[in-house]
Amino acid sequence: MRVDGTPGRAQDVRVLLESANVPSPRVDLARAVRSGTRVRRRRWYAATGGVTALAVVGTFALTQALGSPLAQGPDGVDTLVGDSAMPYTNCAVRALPMPDAQEFAGYVAADPTGRYAVGSVAERDGSTRPVLWTDEKPRVLTVRAKSAEARDVNAAGVVVGSATAENGREFAWVYRDGRVSELKAPGLSGSVMALAINERGDVLGNVWNPKTSTTVVWQGDDLGAVVRVRMSAGAGPRDIAEDGTLVGGSQADASARPGRPMAWALDGTPEPLDLPEGFTRGQATAVRGGWAIGWVSPERAPSALTPVLWELATGAVTAWEDRAGRAEAVNAAGWTVLASAPDGESAAVVRDGQLYELGGSANGFPMTLSDDGRRLYGTPIDTGRPGMDLLSWSC
Repeated sequence: MRVDGTPGRAQDVRVLLESANVPSPRVDLARAVRSGTRVRRRRWYAATGGVTALAVVGTFALTQALGSPLAQGPDGVDTLVGDSAMPYTNCAVRALPMPDAQEFAGYVAADPTGRYAVGSVAERDGSTRPVLWTDEKPRVLTVRAKSAEARDVNAAGVVVGSATAENGREFAWVYRDGRVSELKAPGLSGSVMALAINERGDVLGNVWNPKTSTTVVWQGDDLGAVVRVRMSAGAGPRDIAEDGTLVGGSQADASARPGRPMAWALDGTPEPLDLPEGFTRGQATAVRGGWAIGWVSPERAPSALTPVLWELATGAVTAWEDRAGRAEAVNAAGWTVLASAPDGESAAVVRDGQLYELGGSANGFPMTLSDDGRRLYGTPIDTGRPGMDLLSWSC
């Protein structure tokens, strides 16, 4: 979606959103679409040139603290990861069809295989409808609400999202086995939001009201069973790993400024993620296969964001100090997507420390990466016309 034809304004909005602790109170889906904003995995920043990496090794023992049923079961990491470097300069890029020729709302998430992608389309009144693409074919999901958006999807095609009812009530929903149902949080009152889903089907969410904010996890084998994750004030998880690890960040103070990047066990046990030397704050935004991504910033320039990758088992952190913004996506092998920038620099995929420029991305914004490294989804930075496409890279 074009934002009043003013890239700078979109830039400012996205930076402000990235700096805020999530989930934000009383999300207005229609307003988010009109502003061209998204909550997860997409930001647009100026970049500064080549790539360098700084690795800092620390300790991390979070997995040993996981003890709930959600920590059991398959790790979700399979044999999809490729054995050789991908020829990313030769990727085929195409715009996927929109249902009913609707306008794409700009947010996309995909499952680890790359078969499924989810996003939303915008109506003329500013409301949104969730869409599931299966093998690049769109299907509008029917959610009985004034406005609804899809937030995430797993390899079983299970979709989660949030919606606003006609009476203004905000609720979470799941699409599974061909039907949409509400995700309820018994004993809690307020706005209910679904943020992410893992391969087990566990759903990370939040229940917010003016007095409290509660992190919840719906268990994949029984979505009626809700785990309340007890966290300190200001904690903001954003994604959930296969073993139940949550990643996100903390607030620095009562002003809600971002503080440390964090991970948590399902019992709420916190584990700060290491910061590279010279950086004082940051946030983790996504996790997959023992790897987390996000951004860090220095005290002297808190709005100057640098993309980072954490290896959760060792605590090692890699920062690409010559690129700006945040890391956009990570797969089960730790391959990381670094987004393109308004100055025309190509997006890139980093594998084992080697950076591969992504063909066809000088004006594109990839936001997902499949486990085999061959499929990415994203949007154009600026099409020069009203509306926005959902792009697919096949490599």
